[in-house]
Amino acid sequence: MKTRWIWMSATALVLGITARPNTSRTRRRFHAACFSFRRPLRFARIDSNHGEYMLRHSVFFSLVMVALVGMSTEASAAAANTLTLTSPNIGEGRAMVAEQVFNAFGCTGANVSPELRWSGAPAATKSFALTMYDPDAPTGSGWWHWVAVDIPANSAVLAKGWGKSGTAQLAGGRQTRTDFGAPGYGGPCPPPGAPHRYIFTIFALDIDKLPVPDDASGALVGFNIGGHTLAKASITARYGQ
Repeated sequence: MKTRWIWMSATALVLGITARPNTSRTRRRFHAACFSFRRPLRFARIDSNHGEYMLRHSVFFSLVMVALVGMSTEASAAAANTLTLTSPNIGEGRAMVAEQVFNAFGCTGANVSPELRWSGAPAATKSFALTMYDPDAPTGSGWWHWVAVDIPANSAVLAKGWGKSGTAQLAGGRQTRTDFGAPGYGGPCPPPGAPHRYIFTIFALDIDKLPVPDDASGALVGFNIGGHTLAKASITARYGQ
C-alpha cells in the first residue's frame, strides 16, 4: 500500500513538470495516469494554463504523500517502543488487597510486593527503575513506598514478593530508602478517610547504574531518574481505610 501511494506521488510530480501546451484533456490524463498503475505513462501536450495548474497540484500531492509516509513510519516506530506495565495482582483504579498492605503503623497486612511485568522498552534501554508513590499522603510531599534501581535491561518482571523490606541489594536490582526509613517495599497504610492513590511506575533508563547511595531519599532518586528516562509506564492502584 505504501509503495502504491509513493508511485502516485511520483507520477503526479512527473506529469506536472513535463507538462506541454495544446490539449484540453489535462485533468483526464492526470487522473488516468495516477490511478492506472499498470499502464505505461503517456505524457500529453497541455496548454500553458493547465500546465501551471498541474504543476501546482502535483507538487502539492507529492508533498502530502511524503508527509503521510513519514507519519506512518514514525507511528510504527513509536508503537514498537511503547513501554507498558501490567500486573496480575494490582490494576488501574482497583483497590489493593490485605496481602499488599503494610504491617505496622496500625495496619496489619502481609506487606508483600505485587508481581510487575513490562514490555516495549526502547532499544537504547540500559536499566530500569521502579517507584511506588502516594501523592495523597498528608505530608506536603507525598510518600515514597518503594524505590528500586539498577534493574538489568534484560529484565521484564519483578516476581511477587521481590521487594523484601529492609534489604538493599537484591538479585536483579537494588532498593533504596523509602519514607518508612528503610529500603524495600512498604505497602499502603493511609490514615482513615478517602482512599489514596498508589502509583507504580517503571522507568526505562539510558544508564546501567544510577549514581545514588542506598540511603538516598525517594526525592533524590526520583531527580536522578528524571535525568535519564527514555520511557515510563504506570499503574495507579487505590487503598483506603
